[in-house]
Amino acid sequence: MSYAFEPRLHSRGFSFGDGGAGFSLYWAMPPIDVDPHRFTGKTFTRRLTWPDRENDYVAIIDGLRAARIDLTMFAGSVAKWGWSITGPYIPPELQPSQGAEDTLEAAQEAFKAKFWQWHEWALQVAAKGEKVTWYA
Repeated sequence: MSYAFEPRLHSRGFSFGDGGAGFSLYWAMPPIDVDPHRFTGKTFTRRLTWPDRENDYVAIIDGLRAARIDLTMFAGSVAKWGWSITGPYIPPELQPSQGAEDTLEAAQEAFKAKFWQWHEWALQVAAKGEKVTWYA
């Protein structure tokens, strides 16, 4: 049995481990470079992450998944709306890229505030001719 965590390319993405007794982690596509100008003036849409699971959403902008927002139980049986930016690379100076709020609306607003903060940073990076990475 192998527990090496070497990435292996598969038709569905990459896996780590031996694919049997180990575990596999798949994502749809490798990272892409984006022009952050494409998001200027755009709005987010929200849809269920899984058709059979309530209270679990993805936020999409210009056709790309930007975040996940879901109702999560925390210590002490406290339910909070967790949000996490899942699309753009978030540099250390803009961390944290996730949080938890009491309501779905508050989680959406917190996520959007962080996204537009990232957007300003990304525009500056692009202006210097550097690449902006998105985990599609």
